[in-house]
Amino acid sequence: MQSDEKLDKYDLNSIIRQHPNYKRFGVKWKLMAYNSIDSVRVAKKRRRKNSELRETNRDRLRQQDRINAKRIQKAQDKNKTYYTHKTISLKDTIEPRKFFREWYKYKVGKPPVVFDSIVYNKTIEQMNAYLKSKGYYYGEADAFVAYKRSGKCNVTYHIKSGGRYIIDSVYYTIYNPEVKKAYDAFLKIQHDPPLLDEPFDSDHLDGYRSKVAKFMRNSSFYGFSANHITYLADTLKTDMSVKLGVMFGDRMVRSEEDRDSMIQVPHQKTYIKEVYFHISDTSMYEGNFAKKMALLNLSPYEGAFLQNVDTLNYHRDQRRGGHFLDSCRMAVFLYNGAS
Repeated sequence: MQSDEKLDKYDLNSIIRQHPNYKRFGVKWKLMAYNSIDSVRVAKKRRRKNSELRETNRDRLRQQDRINAKRIQKAQDKNKTYYTHKTISLKDTIEPRKFFREWYKYKVGKPPVVFDSIVYNKTIEQMNAYLKSKGYYYGEADAFVAYKRSGKCNVTYHIKSGGRYIIDSVYYTIYNPEVKKAYDAFLKIQHDPPLLDEPFDSDHLDGYRSKVAKFMRNSSFYGFSANHITYLADTLKTDMSVKLGVMFGDRMVRSEEDRDSMIQVPHQKTYIKEVYFHISDTSMYEGNFAKKMALLNLSPYEGAFLQNVDTLNYHRDQRRGGHFLDSCRMAVFLYNGAS
């Protein structure tokens, strides 16, 4: 790799689509494990195993039918209209358990990496895109393939980064005064001027948008996202500088007049008007909660919330005129319809 500036080799290495077989202490252990087992013999045994699995499943289904036929007959002899159906589990034929040689070849071992020109060209294309995303707009990535008589090849990647664009000035376009006030508060808590004198890196710019959007949501601007912030870059090749504009846009909402269209409306702060403490829960109620409330001549809702239902039912002692309360009486406690 040839570079005018230091690039992240780990990032570049992750872009490469094809890598040589794993090697440790000069030995390609995984490739050696793969080649040590005959593929033809493994395939033949797998076909035989699959045939045995299918035959086992057929035997189990026949056994299941015999058992259920006997149970049906037994139920009919006793004039019963039901019987307990017997279900026998079947062997997995979709992802069967691998035998040892199959497991060793295809799980432990790895097949040889065959050179693919399509993947090779795609890697070069993605490397060039990576350079631009990091601010190296005049960088270039290329590669060379050296073929050997042994049927192997060596791939060498050449990367020339060139100069990198640096952000030397930043301006903001914010038409919403409430958003501008919140963003000014965000700038005050920053130790250094944001984005200024930093590389024109798309990953860093996306991270900054997400950071600002999170601050906006925490400042009561409900629904504010990173998509509401866009950048406008003016580049100068002479000194590799960028004049960066940070644009704050409005949010898109569905039109009340035409539900199929979207309109732009300014961001507004969301304020808490009222607070309710609601402990009703009908998810565990066995039955129809609305019908139960109707029987009690109660509305299931109180405003926008479900009502609580707390009742105490007890049996009066009718032998004493129905007014005597026995300490050992039967009582039923209901909470939201559940006893």
